[in-house]
Amino acid sequence: MTIVHILLAALGIGFLIFIHEFGHYIAALRQGMTVEVFSIGFGPPVVSWKHKNVRWQVCILPFGGYVKIAGMEGKGGVEPHQVEGGFYSKSAWSRIKVALAGPFVNIAFAFLIFCVIWALGGRERAFSQHTPTVGWVAPRSPFYEAGMRPGDLIEEINGKPFRSFEQLYTETVLNKQPWTIRGKHTHDPSVTSTPFEWTAHFLAPLATAERLKLIMQSIAPAQFLLSTTPPTESPMAASGLHARDRLIWANGHFLFSAQELHHALNARKVLLTILRDSKTRLAVLSTHKIGEYRLSEQQRGELEDFKYDAHVKTALANLSFIPYVVDAKGIVQERLQLSEGNSFSEDELKSGDRILAVDGHSVPSAQALLASLQTPHVTMIVKMHDEASAASSSQANALFQSEMESPALKAIIASIGTDHPIIERDGYRLLPSTPLLSFQEMAWLQGKEHALPGYGLGIHLHDLSVTYNPSPLTLCNYAVREMWRTVSAIFTGNLSPKWLAGPLGIVHVMEHSWAEGTKEAFFWLGLISLNLGIFNLLPLPILDGGHIGFSLWELITRRRITAKTLERLIIPFVVLFIAFFIYLTYHDILKLFN
Repeated sequence: MTIVHILLAALGIGFLIFIHEFGHYIAALRQGMTVEVFSIGFGPPVVSWKHKNVRWQVCILPFGGYVKIAGMEGKGGVEPHQVEGGFYSKSAWSRIKVALAGPFVNIAFAFLIFCVIWALGGRERAFSQHTPTVGWVAPRSPFYEAGMRPGDLIEEINGKPFRSFEQLYTETVLNKQPWTIRGKHTHDPSVTSTPFEWTAHFLAPLATAERLKLIMQSIAPAQFLLSTTPPTESPMAASGLHARDRLIWANGHFLFSAQELHHALNARKVLLTILRDSKTRLAVLSTHKIGEYRLSEQQRGELEDFKYDAHVKTALANLSFIPYVVDAKGIVQERLQLSEGNSFSEDELKSGDRILAVDGHSVPSAQALLASLQTPHVTMIVKMHDEASAASSSQANALFQSEMESPALKAIIASIGTDHPIIERDGYRLLPSTPLLSFQEMAWLQGKEHALPGYGLGIHLHDLSVTYNPSPLTLCNYAVREMWRTVSAIFTGNLSPKWLAGPLGIVHVMEHSWAEGTKEAFFWLGLISLNLGIFNLLPLPILDGGHIGFSLWELITRRRITAKTLERLIIPFVVLFIAFFIYLTYHDILKLFN
């Protein structure tokens, strides 16, 4: 389907050029001007024909087009205003009407498209594209060091309401000054949220590409982790997981994104249920190979006994264990030290705590504890699929956090590893502890030559589709504002022109939008049409805005523009335009291959 999508993209862009030039064509005829050529594209014609004294043609370079009106080019020493029926023979206001007609048609078409999309209920988008909630913060990144964590909420960026991570990327590219974000720490639903404010000073010395790359590698938006039906070969097939169930909690972690899930499954940590002061509680502890601990001969001998009683064949140094000495009944005695020094960040257990379960499985003895720690498992809680799930992006954002704050969820978590675990309550379900798949097993199950390194579930996940339906005026306002910011950033030097999309880049965007669906394709068609209309209003001699500027100059000075002046103004800009076209095309090719 890719070839079909590329053809549809090219046809869509060609249509936008056609209606733009057709606007000029109709306006010129209404003003009594003589139209000589109607061209789609530049260069030698591929197809041409004559109709009503106008040569219609499609050229070899189909990116752009023009309507050639008599008198727009000098003819043997005749001044432009002396050409009968010519563009410059008409009044300045007539010329302004003709120049405005093309951009007006593009802007009107864009508004019409936005109205149709709005009337049809808006576009289907991924939740992650319209959420202010953080889904992932890379460890050791500037964001992590500033205290941000998955689940935090960004409310403002540079004093403007924050609605999606696209704003973060836009500010990073268009603004050389470090941006400031404000929000709330909401990553732990059991703790009251606290406000934060942070300025990304680390961005100042970096080039634009480096800044954007660092941001995209450091932080990502939240996702609804929705499951498809698990494959029959997957260990999750017998877990009770169904299509569209939301993965909400795993191994002591609330899940805010696929990256957070991967981290939870590969953090070398274990979920313990312990008994302290006659009350059960959960603890998430790091595990290490026994060979990494600093052990006395007595401690080593006890672990060897546990290994023998558990019938474990692996060498003791290669076995995983928690950083505590436990007796035969699984009661904590003291803390262990790593041979390279104590690097533990948590202090979950106390002397006298009794370990009741590992990943929800009962461990009545130290031997059972040792055996359970050798196979990584996942204990998960899912929110069962509800047909009445959120339809709009705003509803989905409200639902995202509220589902993590449910008393039913908290009750299920508290019951894990006890004698009476709560399996299901109020739409939440505790899945039985399931072995994780290795990197090689994941690759085989998913039919890929490679998979994300580490352990996985052996299931496919997808994000929630939400309806995004702002008003047509809101969309137009946003597009105009962002285009103005982009043009301003280029002229002020904050943005290199290589970041702009050229002809190939625009076709590439349209090709992807067709692959996503008809509404998405028409949205981008409208957005490109709007940008095309506004771009042509820029006061450059070869654009419609330049012709409007010439006409306004004549109205003010009462002096007609001469052929020599036109030549001096237009020819350099034609050369610059061609060079700019080649420059953008070159960078489009680099982006496609990189």
